[in-house]
Amino acid sequence: MRILLFLAIFFSQSDFFAQENYPTVVSITTTDKLMNGLIGETSIRMYLSFHAYSNQNGHVYSLSGWYAKGETPNDKIEICGLSHGENLTLYRFDDDNRTKELLNFETEKGTYFEEVEYYENLKGFKEKFTFNDQSKVWESYDRSESLELYSENYHILEEKEYLMLDEKHSFCLQNLGPRVWGFHLISHHEGRYLLGFDYGSNLNYNGRCGAGEETGYVEITLDANRRLLNHEIATLESCLMNIEFDSRKELEDGKMEYHCTNWSTDEKYVYEVDRQKATLIKK
Repeated sequence: MRILLFLAIFFSQSDFFAQENYPTVVSITTTDKLMNGLIGETSIRMYLSFHAYSNQNGHVYSLSGWYAKGETPNDKIEICGLSHGENLTLYRFDDDNRTKELLNFETEKGTYFEEVEYYENLKGFKEKFTFNDQSKVWESYDRSESLELYSENYHILEEKEYLMLDEKHSFCLQNLGPRVWGFHLISHHEGRYLLGFDYGSNLNYNGRCGAGEETGYVEITLDANRRLLNHEIATLESCLMNIEFDSRKELEDGKMEYHCTNWSTDEKYVYEVDRQKATLIKK
């Protein structure tokens, strides 16, 4: 896409505006989690680690790990599973082939919905752990128990982006929206921070906009206590919102003008990006 080239030009010039180490954008990814919980009235400890992405959807991935019961915390029982959004489905198999099938998504389905349906309902397990909006249940071949894991969420793979203001202080950029934006700091001036973003439109690769991109700029204003006062988002190109970048015009003093069209509303608009003052203005 043409806009990516223009953003790349802006990004390459960002060091001109920020010669110091801070501020900067950093991305932190966690790939495992250790949790405590209960099966019925029996305490457990569980460790899960990211293994592989689904072939169909970037929100779906397999997990490997173990759990141990309270009376025998050193006797670790191997488990595998599937993470799908807020849902978590885990199994213990005696058959290594069943474990490998799940971990590597060896049985392919036509759509990601079919894939999730298949792997969340595998048979032949010794134990199954189900966490979703409808139930939290542990099952074996002859009985079931209530299930609980003490965790804020069941996301094992998590990526967060931070605007590092100095060595000790940061602002979590996920406060602007629950996604990985692909941010890059362009400039900053008097408490304002100009960021570029570029992320994939849809992690359902075979769905609408599976190969699309969302690109643009964000202006963030923080107060003296590093709290968010205001932010402006300029989406220059979007498959999801049907926004198309038309042209750009270079102005004086390092300013740039972007002309865009929203084909869903037939609206044409212009954004002025001032890199020196770190501002966005919609005209």
